[in-house]
Amino acid sequence: MDIIFDICGVMLEWKPDQIIEKYFKNPQVITIVKTDLLHHSDWKELDKGTITKEDIIQRSSARTGLPIAQIGSMITSIPGTLLPIPGTIKIIRSLKGKGHRLFILSNMPFMSIDYVEPKYPFFNLFEGKIISCRVNMIKPDPEIYIHLLTKFNVRLESTIFIDDSDINIRAAEKLGIRSIQFINPKQCEFELIHAGCL
Repeated sequence: MDIIFDICGVMLEWKPDQIIEKYFKNPQVITIVKTDLLHHSDWKELDKGTITKEDIIQRSSARTGLPIAQIGSMITSIPGTLLPIPGTIKIIRSLKGKGHRLFILSNMPFMSIDYVEPKYPFFNLFEGKIISCRVNMIKPDPEIYIHLLTKFNVRLESTIFIDDSDINIRAAEKLGIRSIQFINPKQCEFELIHAGCL
C-alpha cells in the first residue's frame, strides 16, 4: 500500500489556540488574531510559499493594528511548538516495517518545514514529500493531490490518505483517494488495521 500522511495535527501537534493565547490575552484581540491572521487568505499564501514570513507579519500588523513585534514573536514561535505525536510516529514506523510506501502531503510554510524536517529523524522514513510552500499549491485544491499521485506513481486503488481536516479528506475522496480522517493515534491505528495495513 501507499500511505500518505498530513503533518500538522497528524504527525506533529498543531495547537493554534494555545499559541495565540501565549501572546494575546484579551478575548476580543484573540478573535481578531484568529480571523485576520490564521483564517485570512494571507495564511494560505504563506503555506503556498507565495509570501514570506516577514510579509505576513507586516500585513497582519497593518490590517489589525496590533504591534508588529508581538505578531512577529507569535509567528516566529510556531515551528518550535510543532512537537511529534508519539502514537502517530509509532504507527509510521510500524507501517514502514511492513513494507508500505509512505508519503507526505502537507500544507506548511517554509519556516515550519525547514525547522522540523532536519530536526526529527522520522521524516527520513518517507519516500516522498509534497509540501505546499515548495510547489506553490495547497490542499484542498485538487492539483496538489494529482501532483503527488503523478510524481510518485501512486495508484488510487492501493492508496490511503490520512489528514485531520474534513475539507482535505473530502477533496481527496472526490479524486477517488481512500481516506482516513485523523482524530487520534488510537482511532487511526484501528482504521489502518481494519484496512489491512497493520
